[in-house]
Amino acid sequence: MQLEFPLGHYDESGRLKPPLFLYVLLFFLCRGLLVFVVALSMRDDSERMMTLFYPEKYDFYLSLLPAIPAFLILAMFSRRQAIWKKGKQMIFVGISYLLGTALLLDIALQLYVLNKLEYTFAISRASTLTFALIGIMYLLKSKHVKHLKKDWPTPNVTE
Repeated sequence: MQLEFPLGHYDESGRLKPPLFLYVLLFFLCRGLLVFVVALSMRDDSERMMTLFYPEKYDFYLSLLPAIPAFLILAMFSRRQAIWKKGKQMIFVGISYLLGTALLLDIALQLYVLNKLEYTFAISRASTLTFALIGIMYLLKSKHVKHLKKDWPTPNVTE
């Protein structure tokens, strides 16, 4: 059997491991949750920390929208062995759709905030929007993600 990727890209059960950039994308989409956790850990200045990143509370709540599907994908990645053992591997078919939805939600959120700011340039908004667009392109063009979508829903013959 010809392997599509080097041996280091497979786990001990012969399944293709998620690429590192996919994890980077997921943590990027969960940045609202990460800011929230950091703000909660700073007891004295938690309110000031939240207003530093999200001047309006409504923007923080909107930032949680793309974080929900991204966090769900991270949870599925962390429990993938248990999901395969239970025979429910068809749940992995929707990973790329969930990630695409999260990225599109993030782009829509960034465009909404830019519209609210009357399209004034800010390097943080520009880099966030650019990284989300790179994520969409990666999701559409990545050979690794395409093979991941084929490999994970199929039953493993070694188990």
